[in-house]
Amino acid sequence: MNLKDIDLRLAKHADYVEAHKGLRLFLQLITHSCDSWYWLVGIVLLWLLGGKQEKYYAFNLAAGLGFLAVLSLD
Repeated sequence: MNLKDIDLRLAKHADYVEAHKGLRLFLQLITHSCDSWYWLVGIVLLWLLGGKQEKYYAFNLAAGLGFLAVLSLD
């Protein structure tokens, strides 16, 4: 099997994913599930709705998220 054959097989698989909107939506959700913006919303909710210990956790999560963002963003 050469590189062209592998490319054709992968392209056919991409067409399959494109044809099935539910699968595509699921894969997009999984792809973006660890985006820092979603975590930020959760941290804010934890801060607003939680008690003293939850606020402590929210602060630590926000600090870690900020540190990772600085490291990973250009």
